[in-house]
Amino acid sequence: MYDLPLPIQSFWRRIKWIVAWWVRHILKILFFLPVRKKRVILSANGGLEYFCNPKYISEYLIRYGGKDLEIIWGFIHPEKYSEIPGIKAVKVNSPAWFYY
Repeated sequence: MYDLPLPIQSFWRRIKWIVAWWVRHILKILFFLPVRKKRVILSANGGLEYFCNPKYISEYLIRYGGKDLEIIWGFIHPEKYSEIPGIKAVKVNSPAWFYY
């Protein structure tokens, strides 16, 4: 970034400041939304697969966490993983993902 001419550097600084300002204010608004208890949201490797530590955490929670625990998994292709018992598969970065 330091190899760019000065007007372009200042342009990107302004863009970063504007994005940071918007994110900060959106997070302030989201802070007042209610948080649902007994809900766990998991994703592994950006939603590519059902594996690694989140898989074993969710399996442990299904086995020992109780019946009222809701486990949400985010996947890029949730239709592949809809048969896994005890979890709800949603698409990563979809409205459903942000709802949960």
